[in-house]
Amino acid sequence: MTQSIPARVGYLQQANEFLLSLNLGLAVMLEQHETSHSFLAERLQFLINGKLHLHPHSKVGGYGAFFVLAVGVALCIFLVFRFFSRRSLAKQVVRTLAGPVALVAFPATWLCAAYSVGILPALPNPPRFWLFFELSVAVVCALLYLYEKWNVPAWAGILLLTIHYGVWGWLFLGGVFFWMDPAKTIFPLVGFCSFLAWAVYVSRSFRLKGRRLA
Repeated sequence: MTQSIPARVGYLQQANEFLLSLNLGLAVMLEQHETSHSFLAERLQFLINGKLHLHPHSKVGGYGAFFVLAVGVALCIFLVFRFFSRRSLAKQVVRTLAGPVALVAFPATWLCAAYSVGILPALPNPPRFWLFFELSVAVVCALLYLYEKWNVPAWAGILLLTIHYGVWGWLFLGGVFFWMDPAKTIFPLVGFCSFLAWAVYVSRSFRLKGRRLA
């Protein structure tokens, strides 16, 4: 038996909230990692490397500590979303902001690091005006989609989304040297998936609204 549209919308809402939470958790930890020192992350890194019999400063433990803490932050955010999920105002806030936040959370961490600690000369550092302009255009496109003013084919929208995360992924991963640290690709990938989940959730909401008006 096929699920009803309201049931599918409910599952999509949860997926949207989870991916948004994960996106925010990664962004929070990334910003903290780039701009300040975390005693907890350091201790967790030593613990993981010790359990795996690796050098105390091995990158394996560093990544493990980072992702454990990021998932912990994400779960806390997700639980807050779930607690308020039945309230119409909370649903509307998540439905409205999840897409734009998915677009800007990852780029915002790069901009924060660029302004606080600077960018090494060897790494790409385009004019900030064009970066803010690109972000503004991306958010405007998301809002047009949210308010049913987006008349662009799905394939073109996905292409634009790929370009958006491709540009910011290129900046963060170090330009042509991205292959040196492939684990960092999780940041643009989670953002990409978070936005797609939001777009599908909004699309299903349109259908549900149309059935109610019919």
